[in-house]
Amino acid sequence: MTSWFKSHSYESREGIAYRLAIDLDGRMIGVCDVFGIADGEGEIGYWIEQGGLGLRLRVRGR
Repeated sequence: MTSWFKSHSYESREGIAYRLAIDLDGRMIGVCDVFGIADGEGEIGYWIEQGGLGLRLRVRGR
């Protein structure tokens, strides 16, 4: 997964997409992203592994 994030790093530099990992106890269990950004709008997508469903995850900033 690390290589996938690195291969998309140009998107955040250009402001066209932001890819974020969802981790639980230091293990990545999903991805959340804002993509297709143009004219101040974009789409939100996410993927969470099956084992992470129903865990009452919450957002935490750093």
